[in-house]
Amino acid sequence: MKTRVLFVALAIVSAGTLCAQNKVNGCVIDRTDNSKLIGVNVTLSNDSGQVAGTTTDINGKFTLNAEKGDYILELSYIGYETIRMALTVNENTHIGDILMQEGATELGEVVVESQAIIQKVDRQILLPSKEQMQASSDGVSLLQNLQIPRIVISPIDNSVKTLSDESVQLRINGIEASTADVKAINPKNIIRIEYHDQPGVRYNGAAAVVDYIVKHRDTGGSLMLAGTNGLTLPGIGNYYLAGKVHFGKSSLQAVATYAPYDIYWTRTNNETYHFSTGKIENNEVGEPTRYKTYPVNVSLNYNWTNGDKNMLNIRLRDNMAYTPYGPSDRDSRLFQPTDSFEIHDHDKSSSQSPSLDIYYQHNLPHKQHLYFDVVGTYINTHSDRRFLQTPLRGSASTDTTDVISRVRGDKWSLIGEAIYEKEWENIMLTVGARHNQQWVKNTYLGSTEATVNMTTAETYAFAEMRHRVDKNFHMW
Repeated sequence: MKTRVLFVALAIVSAGTLCAQNKVNGCVIDRTDNSKLIGVNVTLSNDSGQVAGTTTDINGKFTLNAEKGDYILELSYIGYETIRMALTVNENTHIGDILMQEGATELGEVVVESQAIIQKVDRQILLPSKEQMQASSDGVSLLQNLQIPRIVISPIDNSVKTLSDESVQLRINGIEASTADVKAINPKNIIRIEYHDQPGVRYNGAAAVVDYIVKHRDTGGSLMLAGTNGLTLPGIGNYYLAGKVHFGKSSLQAVATYAPYDIYWTRTNNETYHFSTGKIENNEVGEPTRYKTYPVNVSLNYNWTNGDKNMLNIRLRDNMAYTPYGPSDRDSRLFQPTDSFEIHDHDKSSSQSPSLDIYYQHNLPHKQHLYFDVVGTYINTHSDRRFLQTPLRGSASTDTTDVISRVRGDKWSLIGEAIYEKEWENIMLTVGARHNQQWVKNTYLGSTEATVNMTTAETYAFAEMRHRVDKNFHMW
């Protein structure tokens, strides 16, 4: 009987204690760019020690439970100055926005011991650990250290693909980016990475999307230079240069990559053709043949960011390549039972594709977003190929084959889209319209000449609703 009375008394006291607790909440913001800080360590202490603790969520918000009394509220975050403030709690207390200032040195406290993952309705939010950040030199190496399932990064060209060898769409602050742009990111400036393993209609059929959410700075700049060159194959190299400067709400970035390829290869091929009347054997013995190309990619990017309200991004790109010796070139000798030939097959090509991309994003209250994007591209290609097959001395055949082919291609394209997006707790609604316009002109020269002109246009609207139930997507 005494035990029952004691249990009831403890239950009444516990219920009274819970009822007496008050909520303390607020939002943590970067003082420099007004971005919401995720994973900030927030604690509440009194004379008896720490009484509550938590970390800020995806929107920089936190909530603590506390009884009435006097406390010290402490906020700590890697790379930021620790904030301590006295706080008296008499009722539910809303502190409002708390501004954190970046410090000159990194904090001694370890805020994130291991990688944190937050599951949202349409994506995963990845918060890299301190160790992963320190072990990374750029955005690509950080992605390698995160070891995201289904994502594979080539150690040769840093291309990002899925396990099924499909290209992964890369973005920076929601703007589509190249691998070179991602390599220019300093890991210290990465707030989080958003991984879409089942991208919606907004991403236009991408197999997967990796979006780097990066801090915006208003002063300073950076310069990055990297290069690799083969030892056993000295003709293979990869060189990279990137520079960025910040001024107020704007930033200007230039990126250039150069990846020359100059090697010799030898083709050897044996083929047997079976016919009802017999068979024909072809034995091709190759000679060292050169493959040489000079690809150069450059981009100039201007970005204007107004806190978390709106953003304008203008990017000018130009991808150029000159290939004096093509990858399918060959010098060889072909031996048949009665004939033998000398073969020279060479292709010379060049291409240039400048593009201009204008992107605008406007964020509305209640997790609503508007996206506008216009991309204009011009692609110019030249290709000259000659196939020469001559009989060797002593061959029964006297036939000579000499084929010359020249192709000149011009393509103009214009893509524009407008998208509205609304997010609830477990539902994502996307509505938009997209227009594609293309003009193509191909000129064929050689034994015959011809010109082909083609114009295509397509405009369509789309809508998608995504609902997450038990960690699975349901789309309509």
